[in-house]
Amino acid sequence: MKNRKVFFGVALFLAVLTLGIGYAAISNVDLEITGSAAGEGVQENFNVRFTDDVTVDSNGAASRVVVEARKTGDLSGVVNVSKLSAKDETVVVTYTVENYSEDLSAALSLDSSEIVDENFRITAVLNNNFIAAGEKATVKITITSLNTIIDEGDYTKAFAFTVTADPEAP
Repeated sequence: MKNRKVFFGVALFLAVLTLGIGYAAISNVDLEITGSAAGEGVQENFNVRFTDDVTVDSNGAASRVVVEARKTGDLSGVVNVSKLSAKDETVVVTYTVENYSEDLSAALSLDSSEIVDENFRITAVLNNNFIAAGEKATVKITITSLNTIIDEGDYTKAFAFTVTADPEAP
């Protein structure tokens, strides 16, 4: 009798286990997880600005030519040139822009590319419109005298410019 009770107990346990496994195998339960995530852009993550490396090349212009090139902001500058007096005398000023961001790229553009008046032609050229994190680009400002100046006037030309940098995902 004792063996019979043990046999029925084991058989009942196996039957319940088999039904449980069978039900789990054929039933389908959809699990829905809800939640939200939020992120916020922080301007400090995007860091693009001029380096301190500003070069001036007077291209053989006379020593009387005076060039002042300076930064007026993180991405703006001004070039003042005076005493260019011979036709085709040229001064080239190069600013370097660096992307100090850890992982954001930058799309670059210039606010002005060329100005021509009766005495000077000024062109601004950005050598790269897209720089990845850690890369550099240059802005080259070229000022050329269009005429030979014959009077005693002080012909000074100023050119202010701004580079716009917009963040781009890497």
